[in-house]
Amino acid sequence: MFAHSLWGDPVKPCRGMAEVPRGFAAFFLLLFVGVLPLVVERRYRDWSIQAFFAGEDFHDSVVRRAELVPNYSHVWWSQELLFLRDYFSSPRLLLAKTCKDFVKNQGNWSQLCSIDSDGDGLSNGEELGDPCCQWSANSDRATFRLTKLQEYRRWKITHPGRVDKTSAPAKQTQPEFCDSYDAAAYEGQFHEFYFDRADPPEDTPVVVVKVLAGLSMFAVIGKWAWYDGLLSDVFPVLPSAALSWRTSTLVFLASFAYMDISSGMVHLILDYAPQFIPGLGSLARGFQYHHDDPMGIIRISWYAYVSHIHLLIPIVSAMSLLSKPSRVQRLFWSWSLFFAHAFQTAHRWAHMTEEMLSWPVRLLQSSGIILTHERHMNHHQDLEKQFTILSGMGDVFLDWASSVLPASNYDLWCVLGVLWFFMPSYLDLHFRDLVLLKVFFKYFY
Repeated sequence: MFAHSLWGDPVKPCRGMAEVPRGFAAFFLLLFVGVLPLVVERRYRDWSIQAFFAGEDFHDSVVRRAELVPNYSHVWWSQELLFLRDYFSSPRLLLAKTCKDFVKNQGNWSQLCSIDSDGDGLSNGEELGDPCCQWSANSDRATFRLTKLQEYRRWKITHPGRVDKTSAPAKQTQPEFCDSYDAAAYEGQFHEFYFDRADPPEDTPVVVVKVLAGLSMFAVIGKWAWYDGLLSDVFPVLPSAALSWRTSTLVFLASFAYMDISSGMVHLILDYAPQFIPGLGSLARGFQYHHDDPMGIIRISWYAYVSHIHLLIPIVSAMSLLSKPSRVQRLFWSWSLFFAHAFQTAHRWAHMTEEMLSWPVRLLQSSGIILTHERHMNHHQDLEKQFTILSGMGDVFLDWASSVLPASNYDLWCVLGVLWFFMPSYLDLHFRDLVLLKVFFKYFY
């Protein structure tokens, strides 16, 4: 009989690359190849724009359009400000009203800022968060700070090429004086926006796909608990426990950290993915609309919001089952599914006023265990950092990563996302039986 490893399973010879279960390898390749068209599509769009304007004096300005205009990617329903559509169904691009002014002024923001391209009574600067026309293309864009005296805001951005009657008048989100921004007035305006429209509650239909995905989660967890000793791994004090309490605790903490970063990666991708992409686009629309109506997620029921995560559960379930998981992997993914619901809940709490929260929730927030109002408000003010929504601690890693690979590269982040979600199962497959790893973790027996 084999001795038991740290993973709680019999020690077997180390797995080679060829011994990865075929089903697991095939599923990984299916998802990995499935996201590659996103990379191709985005590059094709960029090429189409460059080809359309080839030979024009303003070609370079159009290519660099996102660098020459503030908050270019922060209009929640549009990834493009110069074109009427984000995808191209004909050889010719459909130009928005802003494109004419952009081309005429060679992308010079100091001239574009004061123009009212769509004739709605608001200048381009007022709509794009720079009412005082102080932003410049050479400014430090890494982090939003009011004290930089660049753009006044990155929230409640409206489209300068289309009259948008559904958004609140941009006049209500402007500074009183342009020579120096009043921080107190700004905070008051942002708080009013962040906590606006908390009621009335909205009815949401039951989505059958979400219900079925949720049931599949309970089926997998139930099978692990009934047949594979999951309960004794969660509560290692039980006589039947195969894992030590130290190992169980380590897995719990690893799952928490992993899902905190995972929440940020999902958030980042859906904040920047175009809404016209089949499947992914419908999820992205909800995330991006949230930046225009932050309180919308608390006007719907807890289940209606949290169950969004159920759409990803079949992928996680298939991935873990196809990898023939060890006890540690089963425990890891069980906690991960719990924390997936927890980060949706923590996000919802971060949008409720303190008066709406119970004292245990306020205690968890004040201790830093779950997402705080202040940390998440920073995300809504910046939109380009602090994406995690479980505790926010994972932002240390993700903020650095998004500074290397900007969030606007959603296609490449999707590729990284597939690698990230398969990583725990892959590591379990290849390292569950290694003697060196067993010695390294000897303390955790």
